[in-house]
Amino acid sequence: MDLEQVYAVVDSISEMDLDKATEMTSFIKSKKLKNILELRFSYGASSCYIASSLDEMKNGHLTTIVLELARNKQPNIESVLKKLGLFSYVTIYHEPTSYNWRLMKLIERNSAPTFDLCYINGVHDWFNDGFAFFLVDKLLVPGGWIIFDDINLTFNKSPSFKNSEKVQKMPFDERNTAHVRKIYELLVKTHPSYHNFVEKGNWVYAQKNDGISSQILELKKIFRKDELIENYDNNSIKGESELHYWLKTKENEGNLSNDHYEYFYTTFFGLDKDYFNGKKILDIGCGPRGSLEWADMAKERIGLDPLADDYVELGTDKHNMNYVSSGSEHIPFFDNYFDVVCSFNSLDHVDNLEKSISEIKRVLKVGGLFLLLTDVNHEPTECEPISFSFNITEKFKPFKVLDERHYEKSENGLYQSIHVNVPYDHDNAEKRYGILAVKFKKVY
Repeated sequence: MDLEQVYAVVDSISEMDLDKATEMTSFIKSKKLKNILELRFSYGASSCYIASSLDEMKNGHLTTIVLELARNKQPNIESVLKKLGLFSYVTIYHEPTSYNWRLMKLIERNSAPTFDLCYINGVHDWFNDGFAFFLVDKLLVPGGWIIFDDINLTFNKSPSFKNSEKVQKMPFDERNTAHVRKIYELLVKTHPSYHNFVEKGNWVYAQKNDGISSQILELKKIFRKDELIENYDNNSIKGESELHYWLKTKENEGNLSNDHYEYFYTTFFGLDKDYFNGKKILDIGCGPRGSLEWADMAKERIGLDPLADDYVELGTDKHNMNYVSSGSEHIPFFDNYFDVVCSFNSLDHVDNLEKSISEIKRVLKVGGLFLLLTDVNHEPTECEPISFSFNITEKFKPFKVLDERHYEKSENGLYQSIHVNVPYDHDNAEKRYGILAVKFKKVY
């Protein structure tokens, strides 16, 4: 949606002028920031501008936390968002005392970082916003950004605050100190996890480090030299093996193709491309090929993989789908977020099967589909440390099984074996690989 259209509607409630709105939306789009958190004292037009940038990208979500007193403000921001057709991009939480309490709940619910931008235009005091910074840090993904508004605001000069009883009771230096600047200078800029500090007018920016450790960088050098690595824990060895596999595959194939994926997401499971129109799709253990590149009609298409950051060197930065670096044991999205969750040739690659299944159940919407393609009946390997059989479907209850198929596995791999289409012979007692294909529905 065009900024001028939004401005025409929100001008009467706006503390953010058009120049600031342009700066904010341009920043979001240039950085491709899709999962955004906003902390506010009251409603503001910034929520509408942020939502408009997500609408332009046809992707993403804004979570805004405001105090309860904002609920009765006129015009009501919820009605404004609906009028603009942007309400679906925003989740609003009203808190009676502090947005920090809601941040605690978000941390409690999302053990892994979730947001790639946090905009703080809150109560502007050391006590609330200083603590909020440390809470936000736990929710901000590596490489994510934080923006503080009103860097130089002091309570004694604020038209909104200076005559309040709270401010009148403050000591002189507390009333005359720019609290947000103290937070930025003493907490943010000294924090070892932040860099890229920028000050523009009343706004200050900081970026969280990307989180790639020196150990990972060294591993990548070793992979390129095809050297063996020893004496790492199991997770490091598994990650090493996975990345080494893909580096070798790219070396052999040149470009990592993805043409085969569309069939398995659609025709194979009895779905057409129109089914995915406007839906949010998650591919667990996506790899670097671009498994969701075909789904340009989807509202969001997320590839989840612990090695997502490393896959950039394999060309994933040129893809239109979004990659999130995380394991399936802690999926950094809200409950009931996705319409379709898929695990193709990845469920036996996870570190913790029970946690992964629990997370799949959590993030899938009621009525949503879980599509599963997996090897079964194999011994654990470095890349596939989890072993299970066809009865793994029992662990996904109360999901409803809409379609289930069992195949013999050929030497050419999972996808090729499905095309060969040899049903698994359960009367044959020989221990051997099989392939399980299931379409589940979350019914409640």
